[in-house]
Amino acid sequence: MRRSAFALLALVGATAATVPANPPERYLTGTGVDLRRFLPAPPTPGSPLEARDRTTFRHGRPPIDSTRWKMATADVDEGTAAIMRDYAAPIGLPLTPERYPALAHLLIGMRPDVAAAVNAVKPIYARRRPFLRDAGPVCEDKVQLSHSF
Repeated sequence: MRRSAFALLALVGATAATVPANPPERYLTGTGVDLRRFLPAPPTPGSPLEARDRTTFRHGRPPIDSTRWKMATADVDEGTAAIMRDYAAPIGLPLTPERYPALAHLLIGMRPDVAAAVNAVKPIYARRRPFLRDAGPVCEDKVQLSHSF
């Protein structure tokens, strides 16, 4: 893992001089990435697979204030600095936008492509997420997530 992380950072560092001052609105053209090629469809409502999915969610929910709960809460922040902070420990480097501006620029530039891919597939599957169906605490405001699928 560490070797691949260094390779990624070396690649980003090597391209720093060629990063345009004003990045394009999107890196990918056309419809971008069709996530249906990579993600399976959600379980059919009422199927054994859906029952297993919901059971896994209910039993896998971390206790409030546990390490995993705090990690999930921190993941709510989708800002560039937060994303880099999340990967700093596994990579073993203090990742910050100031220290690795080319990586930050790349992450910022990818956002429109990621959003386009996710926003294209969500209405196709339109599956209510388990935390909206099963009672219990979640690490985000349920009202804000009420439209989520």
